[in-house]
Amino acid sequence: METANEESTRNSAHAISSGKNSLLGSSIKDGNVSGIKAAHDDIELMEKYVKMWRETSGMHTIMDELKEIKGKSTDVNDFTLTIANGIEEGTNRAAAAVSESALVSALLLSFSVPLLVSPPDAIAELDNTDWKKIFHLYGWGMMTASGTAVLVYARVYTTAVSRTVRSSDKLRIQLAGNAFNDTLMLVYAMFGCFIVGLTGDTVTYYGILQGIIISTISSLAIFLGAALGTRFITAGHIEYGWRRHRNSREDPVDDYLIFETLQKKMKYGKDLKEGARSIFVWDEDEKKTSSKDISGSGFDLFDSFKLE
Repeated sequence: METANEESTRNSAHAISSGKNSLLGSSIKDGNVSGIKAAHDDIELMEKYVKMWRETSGMHTIMDELKEIKGKSTDVNDFTLTIANGIEEGTNRAAAAVSESALVSALLLSFSVPLLVSPPDAIAELDNTDWKKIFHLYGWGMMTASGTAVLVYARVYTTAVSRTVRSSDKLRIQLAGNAFNDTLMLVYAMFGCFIVGLTGDTVTYYGILQGIIISTISSLAIFLGAALGTRFITAGHIEYGWRRHRNSREDPVDDYLIFETLQKKMKYGKDLKEGARSIFVWDEDEKKTSSKDISGSGFDLFDSFKLE
C-alpha cells in the first residue's frame, strides 16, 4: 500500500510535470475564485515539495563520507551535533563560529601588522642578528600570517556554505572537515606568536628581567582565561561534557534516532530522484541549459526572468 509520503511525492512530481491548476490558468484570468484557490493550493503543494526536495535530495550520496568517519570520535560527534540540531542550524552555528574566529583575528591583526611593517625605533636600530629583533620579526610576522590565514579560510568557508541549496550539500561540507577547530587552532597560534613578539619588544625596552616577567604574566593570563572557560566546556560540550563526563558510555537512543532520521531522508531523497522530472533540459543545438514549458500556456522560465 502506498504511504502518505510516497503519495505526496507522486502528486508533487505529477504537479510539476503537468502544470495543472497553474497560476497562469484561464480560470484565474477570468476571476474565478475556485481557480484562485486551486492555484494557491497548487503553489502551496509545490513549496512543500521544494522543501522536501531541499531536505532530502542527495542524502543517499553521502554514504561514502559517513563510512570514513566511523571510529573517529571527534568527527562522529560533529556529525551527531549537526544532525541532532538540524543540518541548517548546525551549519549556521559552524559558520558563525568561523566568522567569530575571523573577527578575533582581525582585531589581533590591527596591531600586529603595524608593528611588523613599522617597528619601533629601538627595535629597528638593533642588529639583524640580535635575538630580540628576531623575536620581534618572527613573533609579529607569524602572528600576521596566522591571522591572514584565518581571514582567508573564513571567507572561503562562509562562501561555500552560503552557496549551498540542499541539506545534503551542507552536511557534506560539515563532513569534509572541522572548520571550527581549524580556525580555533590558528587563533591559538596567533596568541603564541603574540607572546614571542611581546617578549622581544619588552626585553628591548625594559630589560631582560622585566621583559620576561611581563611575557610570563601575559602567558599565564591566556592560560587562565582558557582554564576558567573549561567549566563551560565540561558542563555541556558534546564530547568533553556529555560523552565523557555525563555518560560513562554512549547513549544508544540518541544515535539510533539520529541515524534512523537520516536513513529516512536518504530513502525519500532516492524516491524523489526517481519520481520527479527536472524542468531544465540540455539543448544540444544551443549548447546551453533551457527550461521546459510546464505550464501548458507558452510560459518560459528563462524568457520571463531573462535568464541565460
